[in-house]
Amino acid sequence: MDNRYLDIPSIINGGYYNSHKRIRWNTKQKEYDEFANDLHRWLKSIKLTKKESEIFDIVFPFIYNNLSGYLTHVYDFHVLKDKDIVPIFSEHNFYFDSIWNEIPINKIYSIELEKNRFKWSWSRYIYSKVVVRMVKPFYSTVIVSKNDLVKEFLGNNKAFYLQLLPQYIFKINLKSNDKLEFLSKKIVLFLTSKIEDKYFNLNINNKLYLQLIIESFLARVTNDLANYNGFLKGFNNVITGTGGNYYNRLFSHLAQKENLEVKRFDHGGERCFFNDYWHWENELYKIDSYYTYGKTNRKHVEHMANQLSTVVNVHEVKPPPFEVDGNNENQKNAKEFGKILYVASSFVGEARQLPYEKITDTILFDFQKYLIESLQDNGFHVVYKKHPKGQSFGQGFKR
Repeated sequence: MDNRYLDIPSIINGGYYNSHKRIRWNTKQKEYDEFANDLHRWLKSIKLTKKESEIFDIVFPFIYNNLSGYLTHVYDFHVLKDKDIVPIFSEHNFYFDSIWNEIPINKIYSIELEKNRFKWSWSRYIYSKVVVRMVKPFYSTVIVSKNDLVKEFLGNNKAFYLQLLPQYIFKINLKSNDKLEFLSKKIVLFLTSKIEDKYFNLNINNKLYLQLIIESFLARVTNDLANYNGFLKGFNNVITGTGGNYYNRLFSHLAQKENLEVKRFDHGGERCFFNDYWHWENELYKIDSYYTYGKTNRKHVEHMANQLSTVVNVHEVKPPPFEVDGNNENQKNAKEFGKILYVASSFVGEARQLPYEKITDTILFDFQKYLIESLQDNGFHVVYKKHPKGQSFGQGFKR
C-alpha cells in the first residue's frame, strides 16, 4: 500500500526525507488544470438574469477559487481511494479532515483567512465612520488598497488622496435569503450534473458545501450593495489594488456606477511570463486604467486586454531597485562561490490556485528542496527570500 503526503508539515515531521527520496504525486498537474478549466467554463455558461449576473460577476473569482480548491481535494480523494493510497496529513487541516472523515464543513476557506488577517482598531473604525463626511470636499481621489506600486506611484506624483478602509465600511455579512438560496441550488444542480458526468460522484456533504460557497458569496455582495449609501458620489476617481481582492472589485463596480474613473495597480509584476486568461479577466474587471512595472509588462497587459476585448489604458511605472543585504556573515564567507538569489512564491496551503498558476504545496516544496540542495552541492551560495505572506520551512532543507 502506497502513501501520499498531502501537506508540508507531514513531510518534515514524518521524517520522509531521511530516506533521501523525492515526493511522488499520482495526479498530474495537467489533470488538475483540465478539471479547473472545465469548472471555469461551466460557471461561465450558467444562464442568469441581468440582476443575477451583476452580483455573480463581482464575486465570480472567489466562488471559482473556493470551488476549484475544494473540488480538487475531492478529486484527490477519489484518485487515492481508487488506487488504494493512504493519505498522510498533519492535524487541524481545513479540507483534509472533513473530506477523508466525511464531516460537513460550515465555513468558507478564503473568508476565514480574511477574518484571521483582519486586525480590529478603534481608531481606524472611527476614522472610517467620519472621514468621508468631514473631509470629502477636499479630495478628488479615493484609495481603497495600497500595495507597493500604489505607494510608489503616489509618492512620485505627490497625489492628494483620501484613504478609505473598506473592511470597516463593509463588514462581512453572509446572511442569505430565499432568492439566493434558490439561485445557489440551481447552480449546484447544474455543476453536479457536469462534474458527475465527466469526473466523479459527489456525496451529500460535497453538494452542501458547494452550495455554502456559492450562496455565501452571493449573500455577501448582495448585502454590501444594499448597504451602499452613495458615499462615492462627488469624487473623480478610485484607485484599487489587484482584481483578486473582494473590496477592489466591489469598489470598481460601485465607482463605475457613479461614473468615476477606476485605476488599478499591478501587484508582483511577474504575469508577463504567463498566459493565464482567467487572471487577466479578473484583473481588468471594470477599470479604466491599469498601472504595471516596465515596458514588457505593459505590452503584455495590452496584449491580454486585446485578447479579452477589453478597453483599458495601460501605463508603466519604473520598477523599484531590488536590494539584498550584503552584511550577512554567511555571504561574506561565501565570496569564492557564485551567489544565487531564489525568490520564492508563497505556499498556499489547501487553497489551491488553479489553473496554470501554482502546483500543490508538497510538490512545490519538494522541487525547491531539490533545486536548492543541488545548487549548494555544486558550490553555489543560495540566498532564499521567502514570500512576505508565505511560510518558511527552512528546517526541511539541508542547510
